[in-house]
Order: sequence, then structure tokens, then C-alpha cells
Amino acid sequence: MTTKRTFTTLASISPFAGAALSALVVGCTSANDAHSLQEARPDASEAPDASSADEASSEAGRTIKLTWQVAVSPLLTTDGLEGGASAGAIDAGADSPSDAGFDGPSDAGFDVATGSEEAPSDPGAGDGGYQSLAGVSVCVYQNTAIPCVTTDANGMFTISGLPAVSDIALTFRRDGYVPVLTAIATPNTDIDGLSGAGSPLLMASSTVPSMTPVSIDIANKGLVTVVAVIPGSSGRPTDSTGDVGAKISLSPMTGNGPYFLDQTNTAIVPSATSMVYEGAVYFNLDPGDYEITIDDPDHSCSPLSPIVGLYGYPAPPTSVKFPIVAGYSTSAVGFYCTANSVIVNTADAN
Repeated sequence: MTTKRTFTTLASISPFAGAALSALVVGCTSANDAHSLQEARPDASEAPDASSADEASSEAGRTIKLTWQVAVSPLLTTDGLEGGASAGAIDAGADSPSDAGFDGPSDAGFDVATGSEEAPSDPGAGDGGYQSLAGVSVCVYQNTAIPCVTTDANGMFTISGLPAVSDIALTFRRDGYVPVLTAIATPNTDIDGLSGAGSPLLMASSTVPSMTPVSIDIANKGLVTVVAVIPGSSGRPTDSTGDVGAKISLSPMTGNGPYFLDQTNTAIVPSATSMVYEGAVYFNLDPGDYEITIDDPDHSCSPLSPIVGLYGYPAPPTSVKFPIVAGYSTSAVGFYCTANSVIVNTADAN
């Protein structure tokens, strides 16, 4: 019997630990939509059984809708980063690379400005008090049959007609902001993004100076953020914290990274080699399809997507797949980890 994609809620993944981490990147140029998003296909050893075929047939043609919110990313820095030249402003809505480029680290650290330092008003505030972002175009990547939608004054949107039980990608674009691509493993029911991800999707301004630990070729490359969380003190999925010490590996390995974020999720720790808290990022990835795997001997980890659907394409037991498209920041893909079971030998006690 095959289990259908039905997701529960993981409401308290911190805003940075979800799609928000995608916004820690820098200003960029227009996206190159020539890359073809490839859906993972099972090999012969993973051929579906009859029940899987029956389920696929029953879901064929079924569509769902996604309701979510887009907000503005807050400021980020890099601890201990020194030297180098600062980057110039780049218009994310431009059709060609900016002359400003990315010249490498700055003694100012890795700063991605919010685009507004004013406190958001309550009606337009995103989750956690973030400033909501109106006028963002939300589209299904390389699928013109499904109409694009635009976020309203509160940054909210609903996009309908999404194929159920499918691996799809959404793009988020607005002039002056870094384009974002989100890999979604759709369930067979409608998705409430704020309930599932626990936070809005955040977009970083690209019209302000931004600094990175390495030079970034965003015109021809892409990047991705990774999150790994464990249950909090209550032990409930809705009370999560970072999986400190977990290691991640990328296949194929291109570009630079991983760079790990500190406990505030606002600063990269250049010397870290494992999760300092719950987030990490890879820069300068070649366009293509990737798989990220987590290694944590103290926890049993699995993809987040079966829980909330918005964190990449599950590749059990311990991997997640996702696409990289030139000019886009692929929003967070990730893992949910629980403590390994302890086996107690009661025979000796008797």
C-alpha cells in the first residue's frame, strides 16, 4: 500500500529557517529560464508496484491551490569577515548583468539589506513582524498553462491549478528584489503556506550594496539554502530548534559552501564545518539538478517536505532534491530530525 502525500503542520520553524533563508543572498540580474527543470525518475529497482500505479491514476488531473505570503528579508552579516571591495547596487528586474558585479568580501561584513528600515504596520506585517511585499509576480516555473498571480497589499497570494502529488517549482519576481525559486512537492490537498512553513517567503533587496564571503556570479549561477531542525523542549514538531552539529553534503558538488549561519540566523560563521544552528547556504552552483544529504549520528533525519511540502523534493531516507536555475535563489530545502531510539536491555535486569 502506498502512502499519499498528506502533510501535517510544522508551524514554528523560525522564519529564517524556512523559505526565508533563501533571501540571505545578494542582488542579482535577470533569471535565465532556459534551464529545464528535471523531475527525478525512479530507476528500475524503484519501479512502482500496482498500488502505486493505481494511486497515480487516481491523482491524475487533480489540482490543488497554495495560499502563502511574501515579505522582505531582514539584514544579515558575516562574523569576522575582513578585507575586499563592496558590491554595488543591482536591479533584480534588469535584463542584463549590472556593471557593479560582486567584487568579494568587504570589511563591512555580509550585508543584505531589507530595502526598508521602517517597522511594518500591523495590517501589512508578515510573520514575525516582517514587512509584507506587494506586487510580487508568482508563477509556476516553465508552465504557462497556469496563470501567474500577484501578491496583494499584505503580501498574500493564492495560486490555483497546481498538479497534485507532483514536483513543481514556483518563481517569485519583483523589480529591485532577488528572484526566488521554490521547489515544492505538492500533496493531494490544498496548502496553507503560513500554517505549513510557519513563515512567509522572504525576498532580499537587490538595489542596495551587498557583501558576500566569496565573489558571486549570479548571472550564470544559482544558490540554495539548507535547513535542519529537531524538536524543541516540548518534543512537539511545532516547537523546533536547530540540529546543531549536523553535517551536510551536496551532489554534485559545485560552487562554494556550505556556509553555516549562527544562532540568530542573521550571520554566517566562516569557520564552521557543521550546523551552528539551523541554516546553511551554498553559492555559485551550476544550473542543474542537485541532491543534499544530511549526516547526524545522534538523530534520525528525513526530508521536511513530507511534513510541510515546501522544502524541496523528498529523496528518502536522508536526502532532498532541488533544481538550480541561473539568476535565482532556490529557497530553503531541508530536514526534520528526531533523537535516535535508545534500546534498553531488560534481560540483564532480571
